Amino acid sequence: MSGSFVFERDDKNVGQMVFCDFDFTATWFDPLTGTLYCASGENGDIYEWDKLDQPPYTMEWKSKVIKTKDFLNLGAARVVADYAASPAGVSQEWGAFGAAITWEDAHTPWAGSNPVTFKLWADKQLIFTIALSDDKMFRLPTGYRTDTFEFSVTSNVRVRAVHLAETPLGLKEA
Repeated sequence: MSGSFVFERDDKNVGQMVFCDFDFTATWFDPLTGTLYCASGENGDIYEWDKLDQPPYTMEWKSKVIKTKDFLNLGAARVVADYAASPAGVSQEWGAFGAAITWEDAHTPWAGSNPVTFKLWADKQLIFTIALSDDKMFRLPTGYRTDTFEFSVTSNVRVRAVHLAETPLGLKEA
């Protein structure tokens, strides 16, 4: 896997690592504007980090290993994300100091029809993968019971929450 990782600080917890396919070689934080800039590419192109009006890169986030008290079968999940947040018809130029790049026109929106991929592992074995285009509940596979889970989401849109439960009713209570 090539790319970069970002450590997201969390004062309540340890924090988390997020892997992204944007490969940068240096960063600089402007304390006056609160803007983070990244250098990337062979020419050292400069980009503004997390600018909402430029095309998003794909990120992959994987949970820690989740150990439950009892053996169970997770049966339902929901991924809440900004599925429709990418506007079509925007033409934006960005790049390194005058090296303009047009990344979208009125006919080519940059959001895909399945922007989030969810994966579930049980006992370190990948058991389920699904492409999602909305935040509706979906069923997880049956026929296993374990106390060790992991899950991941891969997306180019903001993922706000992942809900897991033994039953669909358990998701309603979340």
